Amino acid sequence: MSHNNRNIVYIVILLLISVVSSATIINTSHTYHRREPQQNERIMGRYYCTKAFEYIEDNALHGDPKCQWMLGAWYRGGNKYFYFGNQPDFEKAAYWWNEAAQNGYVKAYNSIGIAYKEGRGVPKDLRKAVYWIKKGAEEGDSLAMRNYGDMWRDGVYEDHSYYKRKKSYYYGYWYGDYEDVYVKKIEVILANDIKKAKYWWKKSADLGDKQAKERLQKIYYIYKDNTQRDLISQTPSIPE
Repeated sequence: MSHNNRNIVYIVILLLISVVSSATIINTSHTYHRREPQQNERIMGRYYCTKAFEYIEDNALHGDPKCQWMLGAWYRGGNKYFYFGNQPDFEKAAYWWNEAAQNGYVKAYNSIGIAYKEGRGVPKDLRKAVYWIKKGAEEGDSLAMRNYGDMWRDGVYEDHSYYKRKKSYYYGYWYGDYEDVYVKKIEVILANDIKKAKYWWKKSADLGDKQAKERLQKIYYIYKDNTQRDLISQTPSIPE
C-alpha cells in the first residue's frame, strides 16, 4: 500500500470514530432527559427561584418598597412561589408588607390591610384594616377598591359582647346563687352601605377588575315594597 493510500485509510477510520462517538453522546444525552425530565425541571426551577429570591431579598433589605412587597407576597405564597417545599410564613409576609406600605408602595396598602382584617401574621385589627384598604382604594389600586367595596357591602363590626355575672333571684329573694348573663355589645366601625359598595366596585371594574364587574352584575338593592332594581346606573359620584 502506498503512502498516500495509507493516509486516506487513516482519515476514513478517524471520521468513523468521530461519527460513532458523536452518536453515542447524543443518544446518552437524550436518554438522560427522557429518563428524568421532572428531576431536571426541579433542579432548574430551584436554581432560578433561588436567584430570584436572593435578588428580591437583597433589594428589599436595601429599602426598595416594590421588592419589599414582592418579598411579602413570596412568603405569603408558600409552595405557590417556591420550589423548596416550604409553607407560607404569614408573620414575615406581614412584616414586609408593612415595610412596603410605610415606604409608600400602593399595592402594599391592600396587602397589609387584608392581613389586619384576617389576623394573619399580625394581631387582628379591623380599624387598621379599614385604614389601609381605604388608603389603597383612594390611591388607585383596583384590588383595594374592590375590597373596600366589600367592606361597605358587609359593614365592619367589632364584637365586644361579654358575659356578666349577676345575682340570681327567686321570687324576689336572693339565696346566694349567681347566673351569667350575656351582654351584647357591637361596635360599628363601618356601617354597611350598598351604594358606596357599588361606587367602589364600579371604580375597580373600570380599571379591569373582573370580580368587581361580577359583583355589580349580581347585587341588587331591595326597596321597602320588596321589588328589586338594579342600581348600577344610580351609583353615587362621590362617597360620603
